[in-house]
Amino acid sequence: MLLTTLFSLPTTLALDIDDAGRMLVLYDGTGTRQVNEVAPDGTWRALTDLGDTCRGARFVPGSSQVVVEHDTGGDERGQLSLLDLADDGLPALTPLVHDAEYIHHLVAARAGRILYTTNRRNGVDFDLVTRELASGTETVLYDAGGWVMGVNPSPDDKWVVLSKASSPANSIQLLLVDTSSRSVTELTPADAHNDQGPVAWLPDSSAFLVSTDADRDRKAVRRYDVADAAWTDVLVDDARDLAAWPSPDGVHQLVGVLEDGEVALALHRVEDGELVAPVGLPAGGCAALTMMTPDPI
Repeated sequence: MLLTTLFSLPTTLALDIDDAGRMLVLYDGTGTRQVNEVAPDGTWRALTDLGDTCRGARFVPGSSQVVVEHDTGGDERGQLSLLDLADDGLPALTPLVHDAEYIHHLVAARAGRILYTTNRRNGVDFDLVTRELASGTETVLYDAGGWVMGVNPSPDDKWVVLSKASSPANSIQLLLVDTSSRSVTELTPADAHNDQGPVAWLPDSSAFLVSTDADRDRKAVRRYDVADAAWTDVLVDDARDLAAWPSPDGVHQLVGVLEDGEVALALHRVEDGELVAPVGLPAGGCAALTMMTPDPI
């Protein structure tokens, strides 16, 4: 009975938030995960009612549009569609990138365009593609092969960090893509036994942070500076795994400390390296975080 009750509990997953404070969430209370909008006053509006599962959604800045990633017939092959929040009632979905033979994974939405990965070139490797919404023009930013597991564009869109599965088991290679020249730089070796965790760009796009166990037993927080093409250690703890997410103002970092299967959170002041305050959340599992600008401390 308890197991049945646990499986029947609905789940909610936050996806995106816009400048007006509206949120996009996935909610499976209807039996499949569907996209809902949560207004700043807490009211909900259903945006999709599909027989298939929705996997993601992003606001398109500067418009009333939302990009939705959803399955077709439960085949787990993501297809991309657009809906308009200005529509009354349940918005209609307009196909954007559809090909039922292949997978399309939504990465990000920018003003007038989207970024996504797809295996449609050969059914195996995942390429990174940007698409202009008005014209439909597409540009391939990366097509050098492999399973691209994570994509992190810089705030100024000049760079993209790719996390790609590499040859040693449970290892991930980091690549840096220049979106203008489409040149690719290997930031970590393809044959190294490295596990890379969350990647988070600094707000000025000058560098990013990553949680990595490269050359050590535990994951430390390292920084890669684009201009210098150099790595530096930011936070290291030989007994515990660490991850960090910079605030939008660049003054603080939210630090996650993994110990005995639980994650504790604290604020870290970048300038002097001081841990200034614990975060008032219970310890537990932590899959992902988004940093908001903290109050002055």
